[in-house]
Amino acid sequence: MYIAPYWQYSLQLAVIVVLVVRDGHRGKGIGRDLLAAAERFARSHGAGRISLSSGKQRVRAHEFYLSHGYTIETDHHVFLKDLPPS
Repeated sequence: MYIAPYWQYSLQLAVIVVLVVRDGHRGKGIGRDLLAAAERFARSHGAGRISLSSGKQRVRAHEFYLSHGYTIETDHHVFLKDLPPS
């Protein structure tokens, strides 16, 4: 997770980079606890919004995030570029 200025909304944005619960451990509250810890960390570091991304095929993950108050924003694209070694 990292926290950065979110210029568009004049606030700090927390970004969850990776949140994964291993298959055999899902449904035990681990994801809920990790998400709650991330949100506490974000608030304690001044973030006013938290963000994460999830692959289109991860339907169960999307349902999980939606059930925890997250919304889907579809108004942006992710752009990537491979950089050759210098």
